[in-house]
Amino acid sequence: MDETTVTECVARYLASRKWTIHSVHHPGAQGGVRLRPTSATGSRSKETLIPDIVASKQGVFLLVESKPRFDVRDVRKVQRAAQPAYVAGLAAALELAVHPSLVLPAVAFSGLPPAAVAPGVVLFIVSPAGHVEVAGAAELLPGYRSSAGARRDLP
Repeated sequence: MDETTVTECVARYLASRKWTIHSVHHPGAQGGVRLRPTSATGSRSKETLIPDIVASKQGVFLLVESKPRFDVRDVRKVQRAAQPAYVAGLAAALELAVHPSLVLPAVAFSGLPPAAVAPGVVLFIVSPAGHVEVAGAAELLPGYRSSAGARRDLP
């Protein structure tokens, strides 16, 4: 399964669960929400990150990096994108209020999941048939607790 298919399966999954999709960025595409730390200058800064999917639901934002197979470097990338310096750029790009404690880093991939992933990272595991399974953030929100410990009861 290629990266585009993984991205499309996860975007459909999120939309079917009433997430607002702000951006879907396919490999090689020109677009997507560009995230830059507040210290970066210029639109092509080496520090610029473009998540494959940016979505939100009831004030919680999801930054998804998709790949055909799991790679720990993608975890590091979305964890970096969820840091306060990048979240300020997300808020500016979307023209919305975004609180750093309510931004979830996520990776989407096909194949076997890793034995362990850092706490707070959501995994979207896409089967060859396109079925999406979710692991993390209380299986994508029921009773989710942000990193600040505030309980978010979401449907």
